[in-house]
Amino acid sequence: MNTMLAVVGFGLIFVLVFVLLKGYVAPPVAFVSLPFIAALICGFSLNDIAGFLKGGMSSIMNTTILFVFSISFFTLMGERGLFDPAINALTRRVGNNVTLVLFAVAAASVIGHLDGSGSTTYLIVIPAFLPLCKKLKIRPEAIFATMTCVLSFMNLIPWGGPTARAASVVGMETNEYFQVMLPRMAIMVVIAIVFIYIIARNEKKHGAGVLDVSDTIVASAVEERQKLDGKYFVNLFITIAMLVTLFIETGLPLYFIFMVSYVIALVVNYPNAKEQAKKIKEFGTNSVSMTVTLLSVGVFLGVLNNSGMMDNMASVIAAIVPSSIGSFMLIIFALIAMIAFPCLGTDAFYFGYLPLVIGIVEPYGISPVVVATTFMMVSYTGILSPAIPASYMAFGLLDISYGDHVKYSAKYLIAASLISLVAGVVTGFIPM
Repeated sequence: MNTMLAVVGFGLIFVLVFVLLKGYVAPPVAFVSLPFIAALICGFSLNDIAGFLKGGMSSIMNTTILFVFSISFFTLMGERGLFDPAINALTRRVGNNVTLVLFAVAAASVIGHLDGSGSTTYLIVIPAFLPLCKKLKIRPEAIFATMTCVLSFMNLIPWGGPTARAASVVGMETNEYFQVMLPRMAIMVVIAIVFIYIIARNEKKHGAGVLDVSDTIVASAVEERQKLDGKYFVNLFITIAMLVTLFIETGLPLYFIFMVSYVIALVVNYPNAKEQAKKIKEFGTNSVSMTVTLLSVGVFLGVLNNSGMMDNMASVIAAIVPSSIGSFMLIIFALIAMIAFPCLGTDAFYFGYLPLVIGIVEPYGISPVVVATTFMMVSYTGILSPAIPASYMAFGLLDISYGDHVKYSAKYLIAASLISLVAGVVTGFIPM
């Protein structure tokens, strides 16, 4: 174990989160400069750092391309009024019922996350519900907090990344592991429902649900625009075909599906070449800022993952707890896991921290599968990580920052993790 790498890694995470929360610098500045400085402090050469960066940029490139074309596609469809009927139908059905709207967001998130991809979920749900939530004065941070409650348990589906990682570590088939996880997942679903209700109640206290008189005028104007727009159903068909293709196994990258869909939609709605060029520039402007941020995240991930900082941080965390605590060891490690999740990231947590803890607690009769399922029950805080590329896609769609997200969601996610831990102990899923 290289203690220096671990110390610098923790320092990097701390300083990064601090400057982002305080808003001292723009995210790209922090994601590019801080990892580079950290790598130099650790004594790595420029050639070493170049190798780290290549790996990091390679890991982030697909997400960045997906973001550019998906934002452009949904911006085009929004301009053409594709989402207006759904918004108006929901407005008429739920009125100013903030609770029903957020539960509708949750239900859509469950459906959108059936493919296990956070990026797909954000791209499907946020553009559809953001206009309605704005009308109802529901803050965008509340939309993301609602979605994180859902993704916390939906990430546990058999083909989801966390389940695949955990199952491989404990040596089980994913379906077999999911069967063990299923009753624990039921607890997480109940906790998510409770917290979404609490989020809705707090939004009402903040003034959500009070409609302006002008909203009815806007709705009427939107409906009139739909009647006049003969290409509406063509756009609807293009979008549905794209969504179906996203969910079925075609072998095509998600970003290519968005590329093709965007090109078709552009030609259908703007047949003139000059008009197409104008719209490409107009729609692309919306994605420039977040594209820069995503590429910058690649620098951060490249240094953190490829320098060995992540692995050594996991080793240090696992070594903190003394062996003398005996039967309470799993509880202590679960509490540490709430902090380790956002600090280490998914891969380092499951392939670094989890195996180390399994080795430490096995002499006390605690099986690997119990350790893995315990950690997954307290995984709500994982979404607080500053190193999740898909989250920045959501931030761009919602026009919020990482700091906005943490300030709003941290209290809910930490509380949900603690309640899930207690529920696991009470039900016997987590032994003491």
